[in-house]
Amino acid sequence: MKVKVTIKKPPPKDPEVKIKIKKPPPKDAGPPASPTTLAIEAAFVQAASGMNGGNYEFSLMEFVRATRDAYDEGVMVPALNLELSTCQQYSAGRPLQADEIELRTVWLSLVYLTFERVGYESKRTGGFLGQSVAADLRQKFHTFTVSAPPPPPTPMPLHPTRTPTAQPTQPSPSHPSTTSSTRRSKASTWRS
Repeated sequence: MKVKVTIKKPPPKDPEVKIKIKKPPPKDAGPPASPTTLAIEAAFVQAASGMNGGNYEFSLMEFVRATRDAYDEGVMVPALNLELSTCQQYSAGRPLQADEIELRTVWLSLVYLTFERVGYESKRTGGFLGQSVAADLRQKFHTFTVSAPPPPPTPMPLHPTRTPTAQPTQPSPSHPSTTSSTRRSKASTWRS
């Protein structure tokens, strides 16, 4: 009798499969954002998210300061909005929503219009960049950046009245409160 023994080899292990998912490249991200753009983005998110807290005022001041830097660099509002839209740093942890972008545009426009109104010129261009604000926003926010008219002059009276003028008074040597010791102590306090 013959016995045939066959030894089966265990099936080969499945080779390890590594899947590598490539992250799609950003849509024409362009050059990295400038430090000014990053500062505006971060300050806006912080101010807009903390409108009810104490950090709101500080964040808003930081937003205005960073926007002033862009203004001084000669960056027009549309160009600044474009650079902010391509900024890949999300301080909010996500891209901004449409209403947040609109609010940021309003804030940028108000800062630029205010600089123009107070006569602050861009350091690089020597001009007023408030003109780069969209016409509809310029019209809408005109009243926020225009100073109130001066008050009317006070009418002059027809007949001037005499107002008594104060005459300097000299202490009387005969007055009991002005003794020589009092005069000396007053003189010493004036010297010290």
